[in-house]
Amino acid sequence: MNASKRAGHNASIELFYTALAAIMALAAIQSCEKTPDPVPAETERTIIVYIAGDNNLSGEVNSKISALSEGFKHVDAIRNRLIVFADYRTEMPKLIEITAEGPATIETYPSLNSADPENLKSVIADIIGKYPAESYGLICFSHASGWLPQGALSDPTGYSSGSSVVQEPTSILQDGSEEMALEDFADAIQLPGGLKYDFIALEACYMAGIEVAYELKDAAYSLIASSAEILSPGFESCYEEYLYMLYRTDPDIAGFAKAYFDHWNSMQGAMRSATISAIDLSQIGQLAEETGRIIDEGTYLISDPSGIQHFNRNHHHLFFDLTEYLEAVLGENKDQYMERYRNILARTILYSNATDSFMPGYPYSFNIDTSCGLTTYIMQPELPKLNRDYERTSYYSEILSN
Repeated sequence: MNASKRAGHNASIELFYTALAAIMALAAIQSCEKTPDPVPAETERTIIVYIAGDNNLSGEVNSKISALSEGFKHVDAIRNRLIVFADYRTEMPKLIEITAEGPATIETYPSLNSADPENLKSVIADIIGKYPAESYGLICFSHASGWLPQGALSDPTGYSSGSSVVQEPTSILQDGSEEMALEDFADAIQLPGGLKYDFIALEACYMAGIEVAYELKDAAYSLIASSAEILSPGFESCYEEYLYMLYRTDPDIAGFAKAYFDHWNSMQGAMRSATISAIDLSQIGQLAEETGRIIDEGTYLISDPSGIQHFNRNHHHLFFDLTEYLEAVLGENKDQYMERYRNILARTILYSNATDSFMPGYPYSFNIDTSCGLTTYIMQPELPKLNRDYERTSYYSEILSN
């Protein structure tokens, strides 16, 4: 949150604490009791880390906490907080405060479904109540699949169930066999009083889609996400060395994203596989409107998107480079209509990078020849059920259907 966004909020906080201090001082004088300690200043930033690890990622939960603890050593622990909700496969969920001395369990919850939006909402409210701050950041770690309905990544023709019933778009946070709908996630993480997170960082696969960014634009000022998969151990090296960047007055999400890319780009073989984007969500609404305008102007129906850059390792390609798709839609007219889009995109994507290839030597590996920082779904004739579900996303219903 920059200075102008925070100014009104800070003024209210200062007036509140000034008045409260005066009242307490007067009460102490009148009662002849010991003057109470000064009212502590509100925390500058509380970063909430939500780890939905009751799945095959459970073995990574403690290593995430250890990496975060190491990184918090480089943060002003007096003026900032780092609070982790961790759900495991074999342990009860815990609320953990990471301090300068290390992690400390604050509360142990009864068994719960961490992919239930009501539980997510309750955990965030609990944290905010215990650790109020001038600003907040949110980090989420779990399985995810962009905007896709549950099961659609592995089976986009029938979602593995054989049912023709239209499902809720389901994409983020997995607990056992349960997942959370993207729209429910966006609603559950809302801060009180219309506040926004300074950033949301999604340590999860396929979340740098325009559909995801559009859904989260009212919840946060910025987003860190990946167009493709995130290989294990994900953000851990960045937590250890660069967590402090997310505690700056204006969080350096571009610097954090670059650190992630540089780490994985230094690897060898298949491990040299990464995509990452730092996205200014305040620009997403305008960018989405521009994509709708371009698609309206388009002269080509893309029934076979196989020639457009994709980002998922599956038989069916489901995540495509947004810019290359729009250029394909416009065909020979792309130079006439793309300039305004490119200008908005340049303001939206604060940092983006991708390795030359993804998981070479593994099934469905692919080269990355272009990456604008955002992906999109392209409707395909052989995926009628998925196409119907796509029409129910906020991005499609509010932008593309108009």
